[in-house]
Amino acid sequence: MKYTDVLKRCDIFKNVSEENILEVIRAADIKIKKFDAKQIVYKKNIICRDVCIVLVGSVSGEEKRFEAGDFFGIEEAASEGVLRNDIYSVGSSEVLFMNFKKLLKCSGMGYPFFYRIMDNICGIISGKNMFYSQRLCVLSQNTLRNKLLEFLRLQKQIHGDSSFSLNMTRSELADYLCVDRCSLSRELTKLRNEGVMEINKQRIILKHKQI
Repeated sequence: MKYTDVLKRCDIFKNVSEENILEVIRAADIKIKKFDAKQIVYKKNIICRDVCIVLVGSVSGEEKRFEAGDFFGIEEAASEGVLRNDIYSVGSSEVLFMNFKKLLKCSGMGYPFFYRIMDNICGIISGKNMFYSQRLCVLSQNTLRNKLLEFLRLQKQIHGDSSFSLNMTRSELADYLCVDRCSLSRELTKLRNEGVMEINKQRIILKHKQI
């Protein structure tokens, strides 16, 4: 199959061999569909039953863009929930649709690699739930300054160090905090001028012991 190199990069198939990936494709009745630019890949507000992996091109929702090797719908398919936004094809694209219930049935066939895939999926969902929980804690703060400080405390805990690199751009951080980029930049400048932190592009050094 010509897409195995892309699938091997996908976290769903982490530590799964190419041969086993091909077995999954045969056993789980996986479908691959082609889309033209701006064509809807998955509609919002309908029950999502598929874990979707981008194979060629890119697709996008209102909040995120998915490139080849990225996936979406994993939490919704596991809970038979709905997508909050339409997912549409940015240009020409190809997307793999993997029915979650059929994948669960395959796990009962006794193949060890199916359990590994389900373990990967559980890890992904767990990680996303932690992300949402942390973000809720940040957004519950009453001012932008406190939101930013709480975010920096969490990053310090995650990295185990008061010096770390953010894995997001300034615009992405503003979106995460639900504020505009200019307001975020002003608050970061204030914290830097007060000696609370140092900023060098995406590198952050926290100077205040209370953070």
